[in-house]
Amino acid sequence: MIVMDVKSLLNYGIPENFINKFKDEKIEELYPPQIDAIKKGALDGKNLLLAMPTASGKTFIATLASIKNLLNRRSKVVYIVQLKN
Repeated sequence: MIVMDVKSLLNYGIPENFINKFKDEKIEELYPPQIDAIKKGALDGKNLLLAMPTASGKTFIATLASIKNLLNRRSKVVYIVQLKN
């Protein structure tokens, strides 16, 4: 199993101040589906549809992609998620 420490997000252009905030929130490692999403381009501006189980980290991936988009493109972000009834 591949393990990715949150600090390694520096290699994907996530600034250290965000990484420190994640660590403050006790986020130390990424889940395997999050690693797969990153390796498939979630932080490279690619359009992806994440179909992942509950509590597997979809919102965290969306947060990372939003950070990258806002820093690199200075544009807006829309995050759409279906809420379960």
